[in-house]
Amino acid sequence: MGRVALALLPEGFWERRLLILPGLAGAGFIWAAVSCSSYVPAAILYVCSSAHALEYPVLLGFISRRAPELLGRTLAISGVVYLAMASGLDYAVGRLVDAFSMTAAMAALSLGYVLFSLLAVAMLVYDRNLRKSP
Repeated sequence: MGRVALALLPEGFWERRLLILPGLAGAGFIWAAVSCSSYVPAAILYVCSSAHALEYPVLLGFISRRAPELLGRTLAISGVVYLAMASGLDYAVGRLVDAFSMTAAMAALSLGYVLFSLLAVAMLVYDRNLRKSP
């Protein structure tokens, strides 16, 4: 649903905001779901945390407009990094559940959302500095 909405927006619309805010919102929804005492609101909040999925297509659009020659490399590298991280994180989440609880593992998931937003901020600062330099 979110990607359909992105497709309907004008190109570059709220680009900087959509690189940062969905990850922070997704992390907030995860924390709210973890702290929720009822299953139905927790499930709804967990589904709402999928708002972080808006960041990746916005990131690809940002890269394709700024440096189209890097888009293929970015897709390949992000695919490899994603598979490596997913393998490691699956194991780590299992260990968290064994050592602590499912709640701790779910709370740890939100860190990835925040890290992506921090990466986006760093990329935007770098892009701004790059455009200012002669």
